[in-house]
Amino acid sequence: MIARLTPEAEADLAEARHWYRQRGVQAADGFMRAATAALELIEQYPAAQPVLYRTVRRVLISRYPYAML
Repeated sequence: MIARLTPEAEADLAEARHWYRQRGVQAADGFMRAATAALELIEQYPAAQPVLYRTVRRVLISRYPYAML
């Protein structure tokens, strides 16, 4: 499976990256590595994440208060 982000999700991810970038390059890089790992997890094991609502699943981004639906 290939995970695709909606334009809204891409904008939200960019905004979060910008927020972490204001706190430091390492914070932004760490966030993006964690977000990429979450997307890879979705691609490898799409049914492994808990169902949030009907067919919508959620993966939490490790070490950050952020989730991908």
